[in-house]
Amino acid sequence: MDCTEPLIHYFVPFSGIIFNGNFISIQFQYVHFWATLLEKISHSKMNQALKIAFTGPESTGKSTLSSWLSIELKIPLIEEYAREYLAEKQEYLQEDLDLIARKQVKLWSKESSFIADTDMSVMKIWSEVKYSSCSDLIQKYFDAQFFDVYFLCVPDIPWEEDPLRENPNDRNEIFELYHNLLEEQKVNYKIISGDLEERKQQILNYLRDHYKAIPEIGIV
Repeated sequence: MDCTEPLIHYFVPFSGIIFNGNFISIQFQYVHFWATLLEKISHSKMNQALKIAFTGPESTGKSTLSSWLSIELKIPLIEEYAREYLAEKQEYLQEDLDLIARKQVKLWSKESSFIADTDMSVMKIWSEVKYSSCSDLIQKYFDAQFFDVYFLCVPDIPWEEDPLRENPNDRNEIFELYHNLLEEQKVNYKIISGDLEERKQQILNYLRDHYKAIPEIGIV
């Protein structure tokens, strides 16, 4: 499926009857629901900034979904800097995570509205799982970050091998760490599960049902 096209169309078949001389014209109205919705919340129509983050364990579709949603909403995608940084390193130390976090925050600061395929909870949990601690810098960034909504991806899709991925066997346990952090922060979040198309539908449904409750979107 072409992910640049909305997933659902709604039709309103009847809108009125027009009397014109000797004949009657029945006027029909076609409503392209998702196009209307997504146009309203696209970057060009926003009154204020919109920041959306995809978060969760490895191999749960964060990059794929963030890229797709960036196209749907016409908002820039800011990708995970860790991949670029680690592509040139065979090994890394805990200190490297601070460098990655600092660069990631710098990239985010360049856009008022953006889709992110990571967030500082990824850096925090990564450090705590691998090194049993989190640096003051990452904790500071974590405490300060703000996204209008976090989409938390469930690890219920098959693991895909990747040289930069490290935790194929404990994704469910790591998912609970993410879930607990979001609950503790009391932020807007939505758990996303199922196959790719189901996940896309859940994201669109959430935006449809909740966009007025998120003040940063600024939809009239």
